[in-house]
Amino acid sequence: MATVASTPPFTRSEIANLKITAAVFLAPRLRALAETTKSYPADTTFEAWQSELNQMARALELVISHPETPDEVAEHNAGLELLGRRFQHLWS
Repeated sequence: MATVASTPPFTRSEIANLKITAAVFLAPRLRALAETTKSYPADTTFEAWQSELNQMARALELVISHPETPDEVAEHNAGLELLGRRFQHLWS
């Protein structure tokens, strides 16, 4: 059984709004993965995979900046749904 450290390696502000913390961490890494990956899921093409990675990164960037227009809300929702579907494929 895992134990919880008495002093966690993160600040209280990092967990106060965990979605922002996760988005700040993941968005630039997804952009970097899109630029450097040499592999892609079997059910897509390399170019489509790079596009999907960038779409996921954009959705997370919108989490940080808060989507304002209907188009941004749609882009945000589609990208987060894609992130959920493709999460197991986030490897290089």
